[in-house]
Amino acid sequence: MLSKHTIPLLFVSLLLGGCYQSAEIRDLAKTTHPPTPGEPLVLNLKRAESLDQLIDTLKDPRVVFVGESHNRVDHHALQLAVLKGLAKQGKPLALGVEWFQRPYQRVLDDYLAGKIDTATMLERSGYYDRWRFDYRLYQPIIQFARQQHIPIVALNAEKELTGEVGKKSIDGLSTRLAKRLPSEIDRGDKAYEERIHDTYKQHPGAKHPFKNFLDVQLTWDETMAESAANYLRAHPDSRMLILAGSGHIAWKNGIPNRLSRRLPSLNSVTILADDGRYPTPEVADYLVFTQSKTLPPPAKIGVFLKTEDNRLEILEFSKKGHGKDAGMKAGDIIVAVEGKPVHTLSRLKLLLSKHKAGDRVRVTVERDGRQRVFDLKLV
Repeated sequence: MLSKHTIPLLFVSLLLGGCYQSAEIRDLAKTTHPPTPGEPLVLNLKRAESLDQLIDTLKDPRVVFVGESHNRVDHHALQLAVLKGLAKQGKPLALGVEWFQRPYQRVLDDYLAGKIDTATMLERSGYYDRWRFDYRLYQPIIQFARQQHIPIVALNAEKELTGEVGKKSIDGLSTRLAKRLPSEIDRGDKAYEERIHDTYKQHPGAKHPFKNFLDVQLTWDETMAESAANYLRAHPDSRMLILAGSGHIAWKNGIPNRLSRRLPSLNSVTILADDGRYPTPEVADYLVFTQSKTLPPPAKIGVFLKTEDNRLEILEFSKKGHGKDAGMKAGDIIVAVEGKPVHTLSRLKLLLSKHKAGDRVRVTVERDGRQRVFDLKLV
C-alpha cells in the first residue's frame, strides 16, 4: 500500500451517520449534530482518521465504492490505495469500473490473461473513442490489477445504446437496442430525478429534452449496477471494488442503491474524494480530502492525422508543432516512434505518454515507398 507520505492525502473525515465509525467519532456524534444544509460545517481535524485506518474498516463490506472526478490524479491515487489495501486483506477481489463498456469484457479478460498487450487492449476496447480520458490517469490501477490477477469487470453501457437513448429516450429505442437495456429500471427515486434535473439545468441549450437526459443517466446507473450484481452472483465468495464518477455514487442513489435492490442483503460502503460539494452526512459514508493534482498535458507531435485502415496519415500541421520545420510533409505516413512500430492512434498515444512536451523523439514516416527518420521536438 502506498503510505500517506507518498499519496497527496491530507486527511480522511468520517461523515456523521456513516456505517463504520470509530469509537472516538461515535462518542462525538452523541454530543453533536450535523448542521442542516446551508449551515457552516466544522470538521475536527484532531479526530480525523488516516487512510490506513479507513482501509482497516473495510474488511467486512462486500462492495466498496470509491468515486472520482475523472481528470484528478489525486482521486485515482486514492482509488489505487484502496485497491491495494483491499488486495492485502486476502479475500477474493474484483475491480468493477465505469471506464470500459460491457461488450468489451472479453478484451479485458484477454489483457489480464496476458494474451494481448496494453495498446491492443486500448484499440479493441475502443478506449480513446468510448472513454477518451487520458489513459495515464488509469494505467497504474489497471497495471496493478493485472499484476495481482484481479479481475476487471466492464460495468458500463455501450455508447451506441446511450447515444440512441439520448436522441430518442428509452421509449423510442428500436427492438434491437431495447434488448440491450438493463432488465430493471427503477424510476421511483424522486430525489435522484431532482439531482439529475439540477445537472441538466447546467447544460443550457441542450438539444434533447430532460426525459432523454434522465433516461441516459438511468441507463448508465442501472447497467453498472446490473453488471456488478451479475458478477457478484456468479462469484459468491468475491468482493468488489467499484470505481466510477462521483455523480454515480454520491447520495447512494446512482449505482449503490440500485445494486442493493438487486442484492438485498448486500453490505457496502461509499467513499467520495472531495470535489467541493457540500459534505452532508447523506452524501457518502466517508469523505476523503486530497490535494488537488492534475496531469501535465500529454506530449504531442503537433500534426492532424487521418486514421483509417491502420494508417496514420499526416493531413496538416498545428501552429505549435515542429514537424514541418523538421522536414515532414502532408501525406507522410507515421510508421514508428523511437524505432517502435505504430499504426494506430492508440499505439501512438501510448508511446507518446512516456514523454513530455519539449522532449525530442525520432519519428519514422513513409513517403513514396521509402522510410525517412526525423528528429522532432514534441509540443
